[in-house]
Parts: sequence; C-alpha cells; structure tokens
Amino acid sequence: TLTEARDKNPDAFRVAVGQSGKRLQSLLILKRLRPAVYEVRVVEMRLEGEASVLGSQLRSATEAGRIDDANDLEAKLREVGKRLVDQNLRARGLELAELDLAVKSMRLELERDAKARATTLDSMVDAYRTGSAVPHLGGRAPIGTTSTAAR
Repeated sequence: TLTEARDKNPDAFRVAVGQSGKRLQSLLILKRLRPAVYEVRVVEMRLEGEASVLGSQLRSATEAGRIDDANDLEAKLREVGKRLVDQNLRARGLELAELDLAVKSMRLELERDAKARATTLDSMVDAYRTGSAVPHLGGRAPIGTTSTAAR
C-alpha cells in the first residue's frame, strides 16, 4: 500500500510521488468515479513496474554475458509483457464501453431536446421578454446570462 511504501522509505516515496503524481491523482479520480477501470489500471501499473524491473535485469544480464540468466529473464519479461498488454486492452475496452454508454445517453438527450424545440424556443423568448432566467440549452447556460434554471 502507499502507506507502507511511505513508511518503509520516505525519501524514495517522495521521489516516486513526484514522478508519478499526475498518474496517482488520475487513479484517485478513477477509484471514486469509475471503480472497474480503476481496478484494471492498478493491476496494469503493477505489471508496468514488474516489466521495468525485469527489463533492467535483462539488460544487465545481457551486458554481463550471462546468457542463461538473460534467456530466463526474457521469458519472464514476455510473460509479464503479455499480461500487461492484455490488461491495457481490458482497460481500454472498459473505457470504450463507458464512452459508448455516454454517447448513447447524449444521443437520447439530443433527440428529446429536438422534439421539444418549439417549447424550448417559446420558453427562451418569454424569458428574455420578461427578464426571467433563460433556460439552458443542452445543459449550457446562454452566453452573457447568470441563469441557473435547469432545462
């Protein structure tokens, strides 16, 4: 956990947070708003760390001429890499499915708003005429107004 990492080596923890701060903030937002994607991305980050360590070890073994070690490390790196690629694909698939749902919802709102076009126009003209709150169009307040009225 983050607490254990901080307690174990505070200086290394500060450096790691500095290097990964934005990514950690993104993960915190994901945890709150999109927990399924968060779980997948956390596993992906762990696998990235494993791949990085194995990659360093593989380079060292190769440079030192330790062929058997290098072959073993490359096999391990391929296995971790396969899991990493699969995890990334899984995360992107979840994100795409969420986007698809959002687009479908937006399409339904647009269709509803299009059907209510005449009513919306009448409400807008009436609001400008009387000085009352101008209705939001598509969730956005008209420019130059301080309207807080819902659609």
